[in-house]
Amino acid sequence: CDETYNYWEAAYLVSGGKNGFQTWEYAPMYALRSWSFVLPYGLFAKAMGMIGTRAFALCLPSAFAEAALVTACTKKFDAFWTTLVLLVSSPGLFISSASLLPSSVALTLACAQHASWLQGNWRISIWFAVLAVLWPGW
Repeated sequence: CDETYNYWEAAYLVSGGKNGFQTWEYAPMYALRSWSFVLPYGLFAKAMGMIGTRAFALCLPSAFAEAALVTACTKKFDAFWTTLVLLVSSPGLFISSASLLPSSVALTLACAQHASWLQGNWRISIWFAVLAVLWPGW
């Protein structure tokens, strides 16, 4: 809970929010977290607002990645069992996709990576895998 809101607070601060404050994890004295993960979301929030950031920068890419994964799995495996397995696991994907967390971004990129791999797009698959490791700041 605290971790989720600390990422939103930093994004709000970057977007130029009047009441935003710097949490202690980002303070130069401690520097526990990198601004590289929050900066793109803060800049997006400056243009679209915080709700727009959640909808267009977090939920929409996750929905496209999950749809690509379902499509790739149904083409590669039996459509009935694939749909059943993915529907059973989809509530967790739905809940985590709207969170501004490095693990949620890695989840979305992993879905896109697996979809690309199942479709035989090896270069795109490797690109998503590298991006999933490097961008969230791990």
